Amino acid sequence: IRFRECEVSIHAGMNGHHKSVVTGQLAMWFALQGEPTGIMSFEMPIGVTPRRMCQQAAGSKHPPHNFIRQWSAWNHRHLAYYNKLDTTPSSRVLGAVFYMAKDLGCKHIMIDSLTKCGLPYGERGPEKYFIDALCATAKTFKIHIHLICHVRKPSNVGHEAIPTKFDVRGAGEITDLVDNVIIHWHDKKKHQLRHRQAAGIQLSEKEQE
Repeated sequence: IRFRECEVSIHAGMNGHHKSVVTGQLAMWFALQGEPTGIMSFEMPIGVTPRRMCQQAAGSKHPPHNFIRQWSAWNHRHLAYYNKLDTTPSSRVLGAVFYMAKDLGCKHIMIDSLTKCGLPYGERGPEKYFIDALCATAKTFKIHIHLICHVRKPSNVGHEAIPTKFDVRGAGEITDLVDNVIIHWHDKKKHQLRHRQAAGIQLSEKEQE
């Protein structure tokens, strides 16, 4: 897949299925390719996001101090962060996108998440207008905007259900108007069974299958 300029992508999935982790990895990859990236993470304190990304870059939960210093200097030059926690008015979000694109030269912008963009829950109009505005902004500044969305939680099978674009929470226009819809799903059951197997616990024939 190519994340081209003038486009908007939605990254959707349930809580705990690593949407923020994957988009953080993407942000660093874009920056390594010479495309500065802006990050708006309204669901985590400003210090948590770069710390997690530094651990990802190092491939370790406890990077050496020298690596942290070097990564921090690189981070300061190539990644921009909007320091705001919790729900933020959609007009403020769009203003931050404008600033990151026009004044900071960001080529990719991550918004985490739509739920925190100050839109009335369950009303189709405001959500449609906001997505429209993101698409217009991406075209105007020739950037790519990545919007993280949640999906409706299935009532019967929980985390084992693989969502589709039709499960993205909110108005149907959210997925209709954008260029890409990417579903993030972590096979938690397989992950748990592998841990049990590694611990020497005998799995049943069905579990092995």
